[in-house]
Amino acid sequence: MKGNSLLNFCIKLIIFGLLGVVIIRFFIIPFVPDIDTDQKYVYAINKIDTEKKDTTYSIAFFGNSYSFTAYDPTIIKNKLGLNAIHLNSGAQRLETSLIVANDILGKHSLKYVFLEVSGATLLTPPKNDTKMWYFQTMALQEIPFSYEKFNEVNNYFPIEENTKYYLSALSKNIGRFIRINHIESYKSPANDTSFLSNSKKMYFSYNGFLANNQNPVTEEMFKKEFYRKAYAGKEVLWTDRKISLLRAFIKKAQKQGTQVILILSLKLYPTIYNDSAIQGFLKEFDNVHFLNFNAQRNQYSLNAESFYNSSHLNYRGSYQVTNRLVDSLSKWYKLPIKNNKELDFKVFKFSDYFYSLDGSQDKFVKFEFDSIPEILKDHKLIVSLYPKDPNLLSAKTKKSNYDSDNFSIDLSKDVIDVGTSKVFIKKMDTKITEQSLKKLIVYFYKPNDTLKLPTYNLNSFN
Repeated sequence: MKGNSLLNFCIKLIIFGLLGVVIIRFFIIPFVPDIDTDQKYVYAINKIDTEKKDTTYSIAFFGNSYSFTAYDPTIIKNKLGLNAIHLNSGAQRLETSLIVANDILGKHSLKYVFLEVSGATLLTPPKNDTKMWYFQTMALQEIPFSYEKFNEVNNYFPIEENTKYYLSALSKNIGRFIRINHIESYKSPANDTSFLSNSKKMYFSYNGFLANNQNPVTEEMFKKEFYRKAYAGKEVLWTDRKISLLRAFIKKAQKQGTQVILILSLKLYPTIYNDSAIQGFLKEFDNVHFLNFNAQRNQYSLNAESFYNSSHLNYRGSYQVTNRLVDSLSKWYKLPIKNNKELDFKVFKFSDYFYSLDGSQDKFVKFEFDSIPEILKDHKLIVSLYPKDPNLLSAKTKKSNYDSDNFSIDLSKDVIDVGTSKVFIKKMDTKITEQSLKKLIVYFYKPNDTLKLPTYNLNSFN
């Protein structure tokens, strides 16, 4: 009898234990806060993992804010016909990027992988630099736990100095479990991983890219930094460990037919970069290229408006470096550069345009042109979205009895001079998405206008 009682007790104990694990895992852990979240990065990681495998994205960028403020996927899409996504987060280091890139490359057949290798990106944070390890943890916690990840994080993270960050870096759920007593910070699980840029400091966000409209550097700072003597860092950037890790990643990419492009992003100040390690990769592998945006700086048309600090670009600068990136890809891989059909308004032509009505990120329209004729100076450019279902129209539109959500662009105020051309960008607050769109009309308007300019339905060109 005593044996049966002990057996029954053990069975009940196991059942209650398993029940407790289930309750904690599925009914408590989802509500526990993470250490923090890089919303843009989380959005991009979820986006690539939930869309069709191997067919959606050809290009992925890995690294830090040097990249996601620089390379515009809308330009890459228009000119090369390739979808690009930024899978990078703030202050991310190369070792972290390689862990993320290894995971993504194991699940997606990317044609081109870009890795940021600027100086600061290559420096492994000191063991006691808690802030920098916090940023690495935010990036790593979004990558699912695996044996391979366990080994990589173990060999990288300062475990004793940053134990709580180390555990979160291994697994988001482990990190949440050690914070399970933070009841005051519990939150509802996020059903929507969208990333929307409501700030006027941003023209738009798209596939993890931020088109910045930040306060530019001063003219004084631009002249002082842009023309000063090139900075040559004394730190050892390419350690044996980093070279070994990158070589292993390149070999993996080579087996999958993926090209690896190492990028040194444009900075306000000129730099001298010891690229002997990179030259070694270029000789060893046929699937590696190096794009140094700090070289041949005379190719750009830069001013104070191009930067918002010494290392990051406003859209004026990102437009220029993205076009240089496009030219390099076209040259290296014999990719034809495409041109959109021009929108000819008799007295004016848009040379390029792009719009996105993705329901999970910013909705915007972008036009590129050379110059606006004087005859149109008092006109406004109108963008009208007509939905298949009238119930999707905004309350303001319904009140005005219009059939479309309408957005106005002021030709004199909303112009972005990107150096070689001009750009209009308009974010659109609307319920209408690509799937629910009937037509997207653009036209010039002025009261009592007699020019009789044409209108264009943009979605008929796609």
